Amino acid sequence: MSHFTIKTLTARHYEVIVPRKIQDEVKKRLKNRELINRFYKKTAKTRNRALSLRKTAEKTSF
Repeated sequence: MSHFTIKTLTARHYEVIVPRKIQDEVKKRLKNRELINRFYKKTAKTRNRALSLRKTAEKTSF
């Protein structure tokens, strides 16, 4: 496990010093998470659209 340092500035304010390697890893994971969420939003939209089109087709097929 990597170490980080907490530097106290005042009673209410402090600064956490995190190594660059950990910062880069966190940024990479957040970006991946954002891309995954964006992908699922797109698939949900297309799935909902397909369902709505199928429902309208069933209604008009009488």
